[in-house]
Amino acid sequence: MVLLLGSLKISDPFYFIADAYYATRTVIKGLVVRDNHLISRVRSNGVAYHPAPQPSEAKRRGRPRIYGEKVKLRSLFLETEGMESAPSPIYGEKGVLLRYRVLDLLWRPSASLSGS
Repeated sequence: MVLLLGSLKISDPFYFIADAYYATRTVIKGLVVRDNHLISRVRSNGVAYHPAPQPSEAKRRGRPRIYGEKVKLRSLFLETEGMESAPSPIYGEKGVLLRYRVLDLLWRPSASLSGS
């Protein structure tokens, strides 16, 4: 898929909207290298991780941690605390509020916040 998208010769950054099948490290890295983005669904049992806490001044042996606390993505939709609201931007919808939450989480296939 990355080769196909590269052959299209699209010069501007774009959002690639795909099924969960394409949410793999290869596709994510191939898109991010060219400043593109992936929008994909995640399985209902998907998990992500908070970034690991920054190491203290004292040097410790071994590799620094990458992943912090595990978060079940489904649980983010069950909790209503911490969600923000905004009016629907769709023409003709009046009185409809959308609830959303913004978090920086790590997802294992991309292995970083930026995907690189």
